[in-house]
Amino acid sequence: MTRKNMVPPDGGWGWVIVVAYALFNFLIIPALQNFGLIFQGKFKELQLSATDESFVVTSGLAIGMLAGLSYGPLLKRYSFRIVCAVSGFLVSVGIITLMFASAVYHFVISYGIITSIGLSLGMTGYSYALNSYFLKRRSFATGFAFTITCLGSIAMPQLISFLLFEYGVSGTCLLIGGLSLNSFVSATLLQPVEWHLKEDTTAFQKDGKWYPVLHFRNNFPLAHAKKRVSIYTISLDELPSQTPDVRETEGNGMTAGESTTTISSDPNLRVIEEKRSAIKVFFYSLVNVFDLSLLRDKSFLNLLFGISFGAFAEQSFSVLTPFILADLGMGIQQIATFISVLSLSDLIFRFITPFIGNYFKMTSRVMCMISFALLMISRACLLLPLDSYAVFMIVALGIGVAKGIRTVYWTLVIPDYVPIKMLPSATGFHMVLNGFFLLIGGPILGKYHFWVAKEISGNYVNCIYITNAITLLALMMWLTEMIYKKCKQSKDEEEVSIDIEYSNVT
Repeated sequence: MTRKNMVPPDGGWGWVIVVAYALFNFLIIPALQNFGLIFQGKFKELQLSATDESFVVTSGLAIGMLAGLSYGPLLKRYSFRIVCAVSGFLVSVGIITLMFASAVYHFVISYGIITSIGLSLGMTGYSYALNSYFLKRRSFATGFAFTITCLGSIAMPQLISFLLFEYGVSGTCLLIGGLSLNSFVSATLLQPVEWHLKEDTTAFQKDGKWYPVLHFRNNFPLAHAKKRVSIYTISLDELPSQTPDVRETEGNGMTAGESTTTISSDPNLRVIEEKRSAIKVFFYSLVNVFDLSLLRDKSFLNLLFGISFGAFAEQSFSVLTPFILADLGMGIQQIATFISVLSLSDLIFRFITPFIGNYFKMTSRVMCMISFALLMISRACLLLPLDSYAVFMIVALGIGVAKGIRTVYWTLVIPDYVPIKMLPSATGFHMVLNGFFLLIGGPILGKYHFWVAKEISGNYVNCIYITNAITLLALMMWLTEMIYKKCKQSKDEEEVSIDIEYSNVT
């Protein structure tokens, strides 16, 4: 019997998923990015200290990320449609209940816990849905989605300013919370990818290499297509003896049963029966549920830390940009123009970057590394004695271009590396690490929770050195691994060549 090779549509209903993802980002992310704009007057009215304000803002970013480990099991147990619908409900409830907030713990519960978890859960679910529908066109899909997100970031501050003027803080929270309920519409569009799979008999290109059909498993390509001995595991306790259900596993053929028989496809067939203790069963189940085997992959860990370092540096610089420009002697109008030019170039390059990457056949990691290099160069230009305001605008254009490339491709580095079924867990690990960076690294830079560097260096301009050093660390981590793998591959090829020559001689 011939088994059909089914793959995601890489288009079709996938473009509806892109619209759903963009709608969620358009409605939810800009609203939460402008949390400070909504509540700055309320904070003053409640006479909250800078420490309290910092704690509320940081908790809103970090708590949802720290809960990231739970998102993978949820997406395994339930469909991404259900998970994203729940996330929309949590965000809406969290924003609406903020209208009653009158103390720090009210803000922490409504914004820091309910809204934050809803946002992070939704980001994981929509990302999983989009990457499930696309393989070759992931960069295009992501670029289009984040372009619309950027439009929301431009429009939402104006809407919030109007609502604050007309209805005050409470009315604004109620209306923004009601507006966020439209994310239920986007959740209903997330149909299971199994409904839209198509048959594919061609090879698949990934990271510049062509993989034949045999490297597809569970309808998706493996992150690493290697030659290996296939392992099949049969649970003797659970399966009937006459009609065993044979399951192919990714790794060593272990399942969480008390008694298993492992059959290897090695030419010398061998059958091994293993008895397991309750503790082993528990740990195997834990590893399987949370995909903890990912943490044994050094390349994955390197990717994870590199992205987190780069994200932390970029977020810090974005927060500090107005203060850095002020220390450089710019007025309010000049700063506003600088940020507008930066945002506009960011928006444009979110859309056109996928075409550039596809034209040059570059992987997501390489494009991300290019964006890191451009960001460091553009930031460093601010340290030069620039006399012309037009030159500052060119620097703003350069930073925006780098941000546009970075925004599209750093969200694709992990999906392009791990198998799609492990993506929710991998994204959860990424969120947890980012949460720790926000909680621990936040006090290093900036205003309120960024005040240390200001006190040490004397002005915010010198904080560019810190953000560039962190970005350089991320870049060097990835570059070192790439050089090591290239040298190792060359060495292996030389050994194979020597073995072939020796065999020909003998």
